[in-house]
Amino acid sequence: MGLKSKRSPFDQPFARAAEANNPQNQKQEKKPKNNAFKKGVTYFVDLLSSIKRVQFNYSENNGKVIPGYLPNVGFMGTLDPSFGFTFGSQADVRYEVAKRGWLTNFPNFNEPFVQVHNSKLNISAQINPLKDLTIDLNAERNYSNNLSENYQVRDRDYLALNTNEYGNFGMSTILIKTAFSGGDGIVNKNFQNFRNNRLIIANRLAAQNGTSLTNRDKNGFPEGFNKNHQTVLVASFLSAYSGSDPNKISFDPIQNTPLPNWNLKYTGLTKIKSLAKIFNRFSITHGYRSSYTLTNYQTNLEYDPTQPLVKDPLGNYRTSKFYSNINLAEQFNPLIRLDVEFKNSLKILAEMRRDRSLSL
Repeated sequence: MGLKSKRSPFDQPFARAAEANNPQNQKQEKKPKNNAFKKGVTYFVDLLSSIKRVQFNYSENNGKVIPGYLPNVGFMGTLDPSFGFTFGSQADVRYEVAKRGWLTNFPNFNEPFVQVHNSKLNISAQINPLKDLTIDLNAERNYSNNLSENYQVRDRDYLALNTNEYGNFGMSTILIKTAFSGGDGIVNKNFQNFRNNRLIIANRLAAQNGTSLTNRDKNGFPEGFNKNHQTVLVASFLSAYSGSDPNKISFDPIQNTPLPNWNLKYTGLTKIKSLAKIFNRFSITHGYRSSYTLTNYQTNLEYDPTQPLVKDPLGNYRTSKFYSNINLAEQFNPLIRLDVEFKNSLKILAEMRRDRSLSL
């Protein structure tokens, strides 16, 4: 006796070919791609829906005072010196007004031209990436700049005298990279990085200004940029305590983009059955706030932009501005807070805080 296997008609070559050409099967093969697309869209929609609030506030105040203006504005006012200036434009009209003969040429005139600029930016948002997790973000930037200068008019040419620019700056920032890396020893690691960064910054400044890298002082710093040069100190300070790369940090301490601070609160632990039997409430809170302020900067009246390589008595190249004080402040407020209520109504509130302040 012999047994013959009964082959299914679907095992035939033409049947397999027909099955492969079936549109329904092709749709099934493409289904994983559609699922990936749907997952991507779903993730994007969930991300957008987690953003509960975004608030943007920006205010700016500008003004100019040009003393010594000769024409009479009249009872009904005037559109001079320009239509835009009359309606608030901050375009520079000093030279055009002097050219038209509208500014006094009295040689002993000493009232200064004044220009004021103030701006304030505040951005806040609230995000709920999880049902019981709330994240509040906040970023801010404040900047004020005032310019004052005396002038003379000779042959209808405006000549600026003793231009002085001064103001303040502050913004939110992030210093968390170095918050726990200082160490507990006698020598703070962040301060040591600050000292080491000075030579890197000095070499970058010398290369940028095209000065000699071979002529160095006894500490190894290039000519004109020793260890106490203002730009060297400021850039090294900000690099060391923000955790930035000293080879990439900007030499301009007035930065444009504020970094966000945050507050986090999570209340979902009571959703766990074993914890829900013990606690009525169990919340964890964390907050971080850090600021960078530059107080009372002003023009260096001894700096001549036509001769940038003139040295001061200490052998450093002069800088265009003086910075009186640079402050970095950081607060973990709190680093962690536990707010607990037991089933028997016993309440426990425990928190840990940490802060530091740095000044140059």
